[in-house]
Amino acid sequence: KYLGSEYKLYDNTVYSYERAHMKRGNIVRDYIAGWYYSQFPFNGIQDRVLDNMIYQGKLCFLYSLLFPHADNRTIMDYSEKEMDLAMKNEKKIWAALVADNKLYDTDQLYSSRLINEAPFTMFGVGNVPGRVGCWIGLKIIKSYVKQHPNIHLKDLLLESNYHRILEESKYPGYVD
Repeated sequence: KYLGSEYKLYDNTVYSYERAHMKRGNIVRDYIAGWYYSQFPFNGIQDRVLDNMIYQGKLCFLYSLLFPHADNRTIMDYSEKEMDLAMKNEKKIWAALVADNKLYDTDQLYSSRLINEAPFTMFGVGNVPGRVGCWIGLKIIKSYVKQHPNIHLKDLLLESNYHRILEESKYPGYVD
């Protein structure tokens, strides 16, 4: 899994958008993800968009703490183009999620399109990178931590009231 995007045996077995992440530099990142998933298992409503976005956002936030000199692009493991698209379209995607009442939707395919790796995902705003829901989740968590500067990391990672996290984050554009 870590032999590099140009490794020949990946050509016929792995999609090109997945190969971009198959590099030695992701060993530690994947180890941290495995630890996070085992120590702080998902405790939300299965496939609910909001719960999955925030749960994955917490993992990205953890990366940002463990790699304090890493920029958002590195934290997200995005190319420069993908990061630009995520940043450029964040507000439009958020507006679409709210306007279409998708935050509390439990459609597995829709949730998967936001959270999982993909070549690009369409949300009526043009192409956006896969895992864009994780990017928005990270932004929500950063907003939440800004509102709760004394929160302990363990308490943040254990918190499973995703609606409350969103509400108290005062994430731009959120209205209950």
